[in-house]
Amino acid sequence: MLKTCTIKVLRFLVLIAASFFVSAPEVAFAQSPEVTTVFIVRHAEKASSTGDPSLNPAGRARAEQLIHVLAEAEIEAIYSTEYHRTQETAEPLLSFLKHQMPQLNIKPYSSSSEVAQKVQREHTGERLLIVGHSGPQGVAAIINELNGDPNACPISNDYDNL
Repeated sequence: MLKTCTIKVLRFLVLIAASFFVSAPEVAFAQSPEVTTVFIVRHAEKASSTGDPSLNPAGRARAEQLIHVLAEAEIEAIYSTEYHRTQETAEPLLSFLKHQMPQLNIKPYSSSSEVAQKVQREHTGERLLIVGHSGPQGVAAIINELNGDPNACPISNDYDNL
């Protein structure tokens, strides 16, 4: 079972993962075997606001930055919704990690509660990436589900001030 941690720790993990929005030096990651580390990011910039858009050029460049931030994090699972923008945000890191872990694929999820349950049930002691959205089933909702408190992290569309 995933140990409940304070929202400060979860915000710190989101900040680490969100740092791909800025060029960041490689980060050294050390972890105890019983600790589950979840990196949660909102998808990168999309090409349009209608339908199921792909990432725009800036979004593709930003998605590539996840490699620099999480290359040494020993990611063991990647979750994404079925939307192009979330999958395209995860794909550069997946391609990079496939050389070390050929069996690694993007696992789908459809709600914050579903992905939180999968993390708790299937990934104890592992490190994983979740690519999500804004809004009621987005990044904040996933943090709340993992934290066990529906009000721990307010749902917001402001991703510049994490």
